[in-house]
Amino acid sequence: MQDSFYNSASRWPPPRCHYDSRQELRTTITDWGIGRPSDIPQQLLWMHGPFGVGKSAIAQSCAESLATENKLCASIFFSRPNKRNNPDRVFTSIAYQFSVKFPPIADILDREILKILPFSLLHDESNLRNSSSNLCARSIPRMLLSKDG
Repeated sequence: MQDSFYNSASRWPPPRCHYDSRQELRTTITDWGIGRPSDIPQQLLWMHGPFGVGKSAIAQSCAESLATENKLCASIFFSRPNKRNNPDRVFTSIAYQFSVKFPPIADILDREILKILPFSLLHDESNLRNSSSNLCARSIPRMLLSKDG
């Protein structure tokens, strides 16, 4: 789902925070994202709120800030109207971005997937989904999720 990455031309112009707006929240999120000392102990940060309050703009601004510092590993911005909403592509999209940014990760992912795949094919597809979710959870130190509505 390359069209869902933070810098995809398909998302142009992306939603963004005004330069001076929500600076404290954006700093808190980006500091947490790169592992600086933070008041947020969780590995998963979930932004939620009603439609239109700016969650996507905050996430986009944080992604851009992290990318500028070469600290962004992966990003996905779903969009139902633009058909960027396939949940089955989340882990492969993240794995692809990790592999591009850190080529040695590609070898590790290949090995792990090959361990999972034969068992999953012989038994049931949910094993593959669960195993790839677990692999992703072990590989990703921190993840920000934002949900509209």
